[in-house]
Amino acid sequence: PTAAAGGVKPGAPGKAASDAEQRVVELRRKYGEALSFIYQRATKAVGEMAKKSGKERAQHLAKHTDNAKSWANQLGLLQPSASTGRTSSKTTALPKMDATELDRLENHLQTRVENIRSHVVKLTEPDLFLQERLEELEDQYMTPATSQLMSKCFMKRFEQLRWTEFANAPKALQQSLDKALQIVPPPSRDPRSQKQAALAHLEA
Repeated sequence: PTAAAGGVKPGAPGKAASDAEQRVVELRRKYGEALSFIYQRATKAVGEMAKKSGKERAQHLAKHTDNAKSWANQLGLLQPSASTGRTSSKTTALPKMDATELDRLENHLQTRVENIRSHVVKLTEPDLFLQERLEELEDQYMTPATSQLMSKCFMKRFEQLRWTEFANAPKALQQSLDKALQIVPPPSRDPRSQKQAALAHLEA
């Protein structure tokens, strides 16, 4: 058989090791940040879960964060400290794993890491959790069709206000937003009066 680049024959142990190292590098690149985030905030997340939902739910979360720590360790992302013996999220030398081990690890990372991270973010960084959810919704709904629909709604609003200059657009949008945020009058005993009050509010 013809030797591959570098003098290594296809299927040789050296090539298998090289392929495995490349897979580890790719898994580190793809999941390293999320695993590090989980590891650094796991203790706080478990504590918050215990406060909000009880000890049993906290223990369940701890099992998941411990799994994430194990996967990070398998990728060589955790390094024991010489002084304390505790691990820290520092990249170490590439670990040695065969294809079967890498397949199993990759499956765990693909199917479970994002869900675990989402729970940890929600418990420890609520502002970040909200920001990420809004970005997801924006990506999901800000499609060309949605933009076209919004454009039609804006134009209809401008026509209602008899405005033709787009320089007035920010003012028109602010007025629409202010109206949307107004409190609808409380219900009355008379359904007819209640309906009329609500309609009058919307047309104001």
